[in-house]
Amino acid sequence: MGTIEKIKRIIDKANKKIAKAMQLLAPGSACCVRCNRPWRFVRKRSTSYGPGKACAVAVLCKWCWRRLSTQERLHYYNNFIEELGFDEKSKEKIRNLVLMGN
Repeated sequence: MGTIEKIKRIIDKANKKIAKAMQLLAPGSACCVRCNRPWRFVRKRSTSYGPGKACAVAVLCKWCWRRLSTQERLHYYNNFIEELGFDEKSKEKIRNLVLMGN
Protein backbone atom coordinates (compact mmCIF):
# COMPACT_ATOMS: atom_id res chain seq x y z
CA MET A 1 0.00 0.00 0.00
CA GLY A 2 1.34 3.39 -1.01
CA THR A 3 1.67 6.50 1.08
CA ILE A 4 -1.39 8.15 -0.46
CA GLU A 5 -3.56 5.12 0.34
CA LYS A 6 -2.31 5.14 3.94
CA ILE A 7 -3.16 8.83 4.28
CA LYS A 8 -6.66 8.22 2.85
CA ARG A 9 -7.25 5.45 5.41
CA ILE A 10 -6.14 7.72 8.27
CA ILE A 11 -8.45 10.50 7.05
CA ASP A 12 -11.38 8.08 6.72
CA LYS A 13 -10.85 6.81 10.29
CA ALA A 14 -10.70 10.37 11.62
CA ASN A 15 -13.86 11.29 9.73
CA LYS A 16 -15.74 8.36 11.28
CA LYS A 17 -14.84 9.63 14.75
CA ILE A 18 -15.85 13.16 13.81
CA ALA A 19 -19.16 11.86 12.42
CA LYS A 20 -19.99 10.16 15.73
CA ALA A 21 -19.40 13.41 17.60
CA MET A 22 -21.53 15.35 15.09
CA GLN A 23 -24.37 12.85 15.47
CA LEU A 24 -24.44 13.54 19.19
CA LEU A 25 -24.94 17.24 18.39
CA ALA A 26 -27.70 16.53 15.84
CA PRO A 27 -29.69 13.54 17.09
CA GLY A 28 -32.13 12.16 14.54
CA SER A 29 -30.67 14.17 11.67
CA ALA A 30 -30.32 12.47 8.29
CA CYS A 31 -26.73 11.82 7.22
CA CYS A 32 -24.46 11.17 4.29
CA VAL A 33 -24.69 7.41 3.70
CA ARG A 34 -20.91 7.07 3.34
CA CYS A 35 -19.36 9.17 6.11
CA ASN A 36 -22.43 9.43 8.39
CA ARG A 37 -21.93 13.15 8.97
CA PRO A 38 -25.32 14.84 9.56
CA TRP A 39 -26.67 17.18 6.89
CA ARG A 40 -26.81 19.88 9.53
CA PHE A 41 -23.00 20.12 9.36
CA VAL A 42 -22.10 19.15 5.79
CA ARG A 43 -23.24 20.22 2.33
CA LYS A 44 -25.52 17.79 0.53
CA ARG A 45 -24.78 16.68 -3.00
CA SER A 46 -28.33 16.47 -4.37
CA THR A 47 -29.29 14.67 -7.56
CA SER A 48 -32.48 16.03 -9.11
CA TYR A 49 -34.36 13.47 -11.19
CA GLY A 50 -37.50 15.52 -11.81
CA PRO A 51 -39.10 18.92 -11.24
CA GLY A 52 -39.31 20.30 -7.71
CA LYS A 53 -37.57 19.44 -4.46
CA ALA A 54 -39.63 16.27 -4.07
CA CYS A 55 -37.73 14.78 -7.01
CA ALA A 56 -34.22 15.06 -5.61
CA VAL A 57 -32.13 12.70 -3.51
CA ALA A 58 -29.21 13.58 -1.26
CA VAL A 59 -27.23 10.41 -0.67
CA LEU A 60 -23.67 11.70 -0.38
CA CYS A 61 -22.15 14.88 0.97
CA LYS A 62 -20.06 16.98 -1.40
CA TRP A 63 -16.84 15.85 0.29
CA CYS A 64 -17.63 12.15 -0.24
CA TRP A 65 -18.93 12.75 -3.78
CA ARG A 66 -15.61 14.29 -4.80
CA ARG A 67 -13.57 11.44 -3.30
CA LEU A 68 -15.46 8.62 -5.04
CA SER A 69 -15.33 7.30 -8.58
CA THR A 70 -18.54 7.17 -10.60
CA GLN A 71 -18.92 3.44 -9.93
CA GLU A 72 -18.36 3.90 -6.20
CA ARG A 73 -21.01 6.64 -6.12
CA LEU A 74 -23.42 4.42 -8.02
CA HIS A 75 -23.00 1.72 -5.37
CA TYR A 76 -24.23 4.09 -2.63
CA TYR A 77 -27.09 5.41 -4.77
CA ASN A 78 -28.21 1.90 -5.73
CA ASN A 79 -28.33 0.82 -2.09
CA PHE A 80 -30.24 3.98 -1.13
CA ILE A 81 -32.87 3.83 -3.88
CA GLU A 82 -33.40 0.08 -3.41
CA GLU A 83 -33.83 0.51 0.34
CA LEU A 84 -36.40 3.29 -0.10
CA GLY A 85 -38.33 1.47 -2.82
CA PHE A 86 -38.24 3.98 -5.67
CA ASP A 87 -40.24 3.06 -8.78
CA GLU A 88 -38.27 1.58 -11.69
CA LYS A 89 -38.49 4.69 -13.86
CA SER A 90 -37.07 6.90 -11.10
CA LYS A 91 -34.35 4.35 -10.28
CA GLU A 92 -33.19 4.27 -13.88
CA LYS A 93 -33.19 8.05 -14.15
CA ILE A 94 -31.19 8.44 -10.92
CA ARG A 95 -28.66 5.80 -12.00
CA ASN A 96 -28.15 7.50 -15.37
CA LEU A 97 -27.70 10.89 -13.71
CA VAL A 98 -25.09 9.52 -11.30
CA LEU A 99 -23.23 7.86 -14.18
CA MET A 100 -23.19 11.21 -16.01
CA GLY A 101 -21.80 12.94 -12.91
CA ASN A 102 -25.00 14.81 -12.02
